[in-house]
Amino acid sequence: MRFEQRLKKIGGYVPPARWLYHLHRKQVISHLSKDLPRFYDTIESTELAGHWWLWSGTLLGFVRDQQPLRWDDDVDFAIDRKDVNLLLRSLPYLKKRGYRPKRNFLDDNGNVLGMHLVYRGIIYDFFIFDDIGSQCFQFSQFGVLNGGPVRQICDIPRQELSSIEALGRNWPCSADLDLELTAIYGNWREPDPTWSYLSSPCVRVTELWYRNLDTWENIDELAQTLPTKIGNSPPDSN
Repeated sequence: MRFEQRLKKIGGYVPPARWLYHLHRKQVISHLSKDLPRFYDTIESTELAGHWWLWSGTLLGFVRDQQPLRWDDDVDFAIDRKDVNLLLRSLPYLKKRGYRPKRNFLDDNGNVLGMHLVYRGIIYDFFIFDDIGSQCFQFSQFGVLNGGPVRQICDIPRQELSSIEALGRNWPCSADLDLELTAIYGNWREPDPTWSYLSSPCVRVTELWYRNLDTWENIDELAQTLPTKIGNSPPDSN
């Protein structure tokens, strides 16, 4: 009996591709709490130690639920632009530990805006934060809106760092958690299933984005090309 026929026999039809996707995502989420402490220990043994912090959905889960959000299959970290080279020099070691560079985002000037690492299906998102003055950090996020790819330029309050205890580790994060989470989510204390990061209060500019999505075939190519693409100036917002 074919797979789809068996599904019908046990109570309904689910398209195989969608069923397999949801099964895989459920498995990824189920071991996120175990993998996060491993990542903490790994990143703290690199040059990036003390130069990264937790934010966005991962921080929200730790603050509100004392654990990762139950629907999250990615982890959100922030890095000041001046420390990007520390991340780049840490990548070979991270790759040896199984954290595979998957994608990096560039602006029109070749400056890195963000990068993705993947381990056991979990996406580790590193957002590059630019100090734009007025006590603000600026960053970029990407997605699909109205059927087209977009880049959004966002800003949140720039703060001193503190830490939050979760999963047996002290995770660096912004000192005023309410200030940061309100800037991203508005009313963050109550779960809102309709919320989308593309409509976050922190979004300032939304623009079509068809370029500068680099994929990394291997760590050697990354090591050769990325250092020439690091800039010290914040990305243009117009």
